[in-house]
Amino acid sequence: MAAEGAHPPPLSTAESSTGADRAPDPEPCPDPTPNASATGATSSPPPRRVFGGVAEVRATATAGRGLFVLQTLTPGTLLCSERPYAFRLPLSASGERSGHCHQCAAGSVQLKRCSACKGPLYCSAACQRAGWRGHKEECASIQRVAPHTPPSALLLMAAVLRKGDGAEAPEITGLAGSREDLDDGAKEELAGLVVLMKRFLPEDALPEARVAFDLLCKLRCNTFSICDPELQPIGAGLYPQCSLLNHSCLPNCVATFRGTQLQLRALRPIPAGTELTISYIDTLAPRQHRLASLRQQYAFTCTCPQCVPLTDEVAADGGAERVSVEPAVDALLVTVRCSSCNAESVPKEHLLGGVSSEISPTDGGKATDHSDSASTSTPPRQTEGAPVTEDEQGDGVGVCSACGVEVPTVGDEAIKAACEGGTIPAPGTPEAAAELKSLERRVEVWKAHLGPTHVVRLRGMQRLADLQIGAALWPDALATVTAIVDGLEKVLPSESPALALELARLGKLQHYLGHCRLAAVTLSRAARALGVSHGEDATLVAGLAREAAEAAQEAAHTPEGLGPPAIEH
Repeated sequence: MAAEGAHPPPLSTAESSTGADRAPDPEPCPDPTPNASATGATSSPPPRRVFGGVAEVRATATAGRGLFVLQTLTPGTLLCSERPYAFRLPLSASGERSGHCHQCAAGSVQLKRCSACKGPLYCSAACQRAGWRGHKEECASIQRVAPHTPPSALLLMAAVLRKGDGAEAPEITGLAGSREDLDDGAKEELAGLVVLMKRFLPEDALPEARVAFDLLCKLRCNTFSICDPELQPIGAGLYPQCSLLNHSCLPNCVATFRGTQLQLRALRPIPAGTELTISYIDTLAPRQHRLASLRQQYAFTCTCPQCVPLTDEVAADGGAERVSVEPAVDALLVTVRCSSCNAESVPKEHLLGGVSSEISPTDGGKATDHSDSASTSTPPRQTEGAPVTEDEQGDGVGVCSACGVEVPTVGDEAIKAACEGGTIPAPGTPEAAAELKSLERRVEVWKAHLGPTHVVRLRGMQRLADLQIGAALWPDALATVTAIVDGLEKVLPSESPALALELARLGKLQHYLGHCRLAAVTLSRAARALGVSHGEDATLVAGLAREAAEAAQEAAHTPEGLGPPAIEH
């Protein structure tokens, strides 16, 4: 078999060159050292410093250990560049040639497949040779389970087991995560992977089932999604240093990637002594859905400022009562619009304390409590199906807190489906055309019944914009992305990379359609924000800055009033 040779098998077709996004190789973070609990030390060791001495490990009040910065940081400060301890990209269907190289993670449409196992894809023979040491035994394992495709979690676990001391390596034993933290569904999922492992690995490489299960528990809680510059996941990797970072739904740091190398940067000014945090999830979701996602995947309840309920004093029989109310941003994500008076309010079922909240079109998006109107809301009428269709504007019915007219609401399952999204049909296919028409109709209904910042409306419009761009409907896409940016600016912090990426998309559409002055401003703003999160030397940032300069130069030579008209939204 090819996996037993000293050299990798030939690529299935002639090699091709890679893209230009391959990362330079800055100095990696130092290897992690074991905790006192891992070494059995009885004395109190000095605080463990990481990231070149910029931060140290300390105990936190609610989240175990965490990383605390020792000096004041400015936005864009690079804290760490860490190579993966192990990583894997998912195996694609046979015949697929586009995607990312399984060695350097560069994107390409001319990838070549390993001719022996038909599994990983490479951008060149050089990358295949570089990855052969890690793929040699894996190659035989993939052939062993063919025609079935092993899941990425199994590939990553096998890669960890093949390194050094396997599951007993200090990089692994020091990670958080145990079976006691998981619910029954997660335990069943991991048990299924252990069964698959027995078919995938050769008998002499099989660990005990208990060891494999415990390793999978740690990987589940500590694996990073490796993302492309537009923050789309392309693989998974284990980064022991950065696994020490705790989560916040309002993080002060962000992890981006150059190839498979994780780079951690400060998003905003961070005073010395502050805990460094990242977000483990996409935060464009209401509080209850963020909490559920974190509990399911990472087995903890978030207590960050975005998730801790606010308290307010409201009138009650015999005096005042302290109740929990939804944070303002989360209220904006679930607002519905009354078609009678145009007021925007939060449905009662989405409020933590049962206090109705009205958001008027003229109050700048701030929630106003109406405790005496909460009792007028009726229980939601639960229905099946997709959110806010033409025939049924929502999953339930509430009552407008301003005028008492019934308003449609969107149920939890519909919000969850919108937040999880799904694969966009390929441009030019009947499926893409059908979904485009369906979403166009839905957006019109959403405009009438959901607030402009409702998460279902925002997520749906993001999907619609993808389809419109795929169909080359440029003016329609510009109107849609403009509305998306307007909504995101109300619910995401100004330093959010997700907001900056939408600004980049908006600027490119403005430029393409001849709105050069607007494009120059929008693209410059996107480049500045992404320079903080991705680094000013990132290819994406340089391209945006270059296009902003081109748009400004074109605008300077365009007589006032001769450009295309503004597009309403």
